[in-house]
Amino acid sequence: GHSLRAPGASLSVSERGALFVLTLDGVERVPFSPIYGIDIALEPVQQIGSGFENPADFDATNGQELFVADGSRVLRFSDEGLLVQTLTIPAVDEVQVTTGPTALPGEAVAVAAGEEGRLYVAESTRGGVQGWREGGLADVIGGGGQPVSLASRGRTLFVADAADASIRVLDADGREVRRIRDDAMTDLSSISLAGDRLVALTSKSVVLFG
Repeated sequence: GHSLRAPGASLSVSERGALFVLTLDGVERVPFSPIYGIDIALEPVQQIGSGFENPADFDATNGQELFVADGSRVLRFSDEGLLVQTLTIPAVDEVQVTTGPTALPGEAVAVAAGEEGRLYVAESTRGGVQGWREGGLADVIGGGGQPVSLASRGRTLFVADAADASIRVLDADGREVRRIRDDAMTDLSSISLAGDRLVALTSKSVVLFG
């Protein structure tokens, strides 16, 4: 892969070609040009969304909405930065799927918007990925590992796993079909998709996979 220098702990590349970076102060839109083999210093140019309690990850790939995993909730912002929805994320496992009033609060550590209004949320209790539809919890995909970031394209889900610095590729049924490993992915913290390329953020660089 080729590396770019970037600030922040989590990133997302939108379909419109903008790069967003999550910081403790909010989400910042930054200039980005994935030129192969060239390092580009990135400077924040616009802040979108703020007031987070414990932001861990976010997704802005569809270019119209922004989802932020913030403690036991996922915040949904419009493209203009207005808060339009708050989802309370429960702690669940592969067997028990419930969002009732007695459900224990979970910790959302990663989020990704999928097709047809589907939303994926990695919850830390058992390392499972929750599938949400129309504001309700629909299913839980797998478990184990230490997911730190998600990315989605069509019915394929990419799960960045910090436990072994790998990216798991899951099919529509949640089955692992591939696992991506690279020596450059030590301290893997975030992934996103930029066109046909997978973008992985580490403590030292952004790695592009084609």
